[in-house]
Amino acid sequence: MRLLSVVIPLSALLVTCRGATPVGPASTSPPAAVASPADGSESDAAASLPSPSPAFKDQLAVAATGVSDPWLRDFLQRHWAWTLVGDPVFSSELGVGDFDDQLARIDADAQRRRVAVRRSFSQELNSRDLTGLSPDDLRTVELIADQLDGRVAAAPCEMWSWNISTWANPVDRVSGLAHRHRVESREDAENLLSRYRAAAKNADVSLANLRYGASQGRYGQVTSIQRTLQKLRTQLQAPLTSWQMARPAQDPHPDWDPAALSQFRAAVMQVLAQEFKPAVERWVTFVETEILPHARSDDQAGLRYLPDGEACYAGRIRYYTTLPLTAQELHELGHRQIDTVNGQMRELGHKLFGTRDLAAIIHRLRTDKDLYFKTEEEIETFAREALAAAEAKAPQFFGILPQAPCEVLRTPAHDAPYSVLGYYRDPAPDGSRPGQYFINTYQPQTRPRFEAMVLAIHESVPGHHTQVTIAQERNQIPAFRRHGSRDVYGEGWALYSERVGEDMGLYRDDLDRMGALSFEAWRSARLVVDTGIHHLGWSRQQAEAYMLEHTALTPANISSEVDRYINTPAQALAYKVGQLEILDLRAQAERELGEGFDLRTFHDAILEHGAVTAPVLRRQVEAYIAREKAQRPDGRGGPG
Repeated sequence: MRLLSVVIPLSALLVTCRGATPVGPASTSPPAAVASPADGSESDAAASLPSPSPAFKDQLAVAATGVSDPWLRDFLQRHWAWTLVGDPVFSSELGVGDFDDQLARIDADAQRRRVAVRRSFSQELNSRDLTGLSPDDLRTVELIADQLDGRVAAAPCEMWSWNISTWANPVDRVSGLAHRHRVESREDAENLLSRYRAAAKNADVSLANLRYGASQGRYGQVTSIQRTLQKLRTQLQAPLTSWQMARPAQDPHPDWDPAALSQFRAAVMQVLAQEFKPAVERWVTFVETEILPHARSDDQAGLRYLPDGEACYAGRIRYYTTLPLTAQELHELGHRQIDTVNGQMRELGHKLFGTRDLAAIIHRLRTDKDLYFKTEEEIETFAREALAAAEAKAPQFFGILPQAPCEVLRTPAHDAPYSVLGYYRDPAPDGSRPGQYFINTYQPQTRPRFEAMVLAIHESVPGHHTQVTIAQERNQIPAFRRHGSRDVYGEGWALYSERVGEDMGLYRDDLDRMGALSFEAWRSARLVVDTGIHHLGWSRQQAEAYMLEHTALTPANISSEVDRYINTPAQALAYKVGQLEILDLRAQAERELGEGFDLRTFHDAILEHGAVTAPVLRRQVEAYIAREKAQRPDGRGGPG
């Protein structure tokens, strides 16, 4: 059955993102939206964006790059305009200055309007007769439809109304502004101050959202909340000058008038002291007194214990894996993968340590102090050397190479005790910031040397930096594909890259290879643990015990990881699902092309179209195989 076309005009999408909901009396109604002081109405585009900048218009032009169908070009431009207005910080990074003084709205009305707009866009796509579209245009339609449908399917979660974690809180949601918002001019400085004031208001909006969630029987998980409160209390007790948000006040601006620079620095600290910090204190007090006493216990950590939890989890599985997989199927897949990798760990453990006893091998990996770093400087030096080694060898394994550089940074001090081993931050799309590989140097004696190489491979080159930067630099595809992300693709690629590290000769010895197997076990265990928590009702303790038995992660890392699975349901499933898809496609290409298989061109076929879904990736690689066969004299991909 075809749905009636629901066309959203561009004017209806240009919605300002100013405003935040002040905290009022306790209420069981969704917190109301507060209109922008500039427009008075979110649906009035003319008031919201009376004169779009040339940069905004340029973004509309690249929204449909490479698209030939007129209707699809218009659709993508309307969707991209809505995206830019709805994410002001991202717009700034693209060089669009129209919303440089704003943050995204997070109140309940705004959250639900986003779902409604996505649903309308989806209905419009479903209403179209796609006959006659080129293969490239059809791929674009499939990708944007999957993105929209996946987000709508996950909407029943309403995680904005209950989720609390060491990264989902008023401080960590905005601490990155210090890096993402460039301050070069006085106008940039004023805009940053406006964003900091908006961040303070958003802390109160978050409080109101949590109050609404509580009225619906939705609460966060007790241990996650306790960890978050501990983190925020520690930050609140620290000098404001040590906060990440205070960094812009410490940056030198030699070209500024000294009086203006002094005024800006004082203004930053004043906003933090008088507006943002008090808002965070209110949030902490509210969560401690009104949310924590009712929080879900460690025995009820999963989504299944929340209203609409099963529908929420199913929707998030569909969104993150892009495949019609059930939680039970993924749980069983995880057990099979664990059996395989644990067997490999036994064999390599016998070679390294003289035993095939998995418990003994894991114990050795966790307790042998010689296998761990001693200083923060050692960790950082190793990360830099690992990145340099991978960059030197990359041209032998990739035809398409990223142009933007990658740099190694330490995880910020306030975040390090609660953060993962390492992570990657994308380059700024406007070229103002390189890709960044953050390495956690906190308590270096707890950081394994044997996992340092595989971590660098995953997060930098040939992992995330290679994939993300190549996508950004593919200027012949629509903007949402250049800058978009699909976890099954991006995380699947980064996990697959750990295998490519062996092809590239990056693992120096069997200890490095044991680290790679440790990471394989970690990602396989995620399939078991994530589904165990949310589908089968596992407790936090069950999840931690499983990972202690089957992976070499330290207890502290396991605790942080389980916290992550509880608070970002299904996201961790994407890693292994995506990796297995790519490995299967590589095996198919090697089988069908025989001696004609070229790893460089295979990798280019994976990377050249940006982030895609698993089904689109399969067709992409199968088309590559067909092209390679057609170029061989015997049509079979062999030597001819």
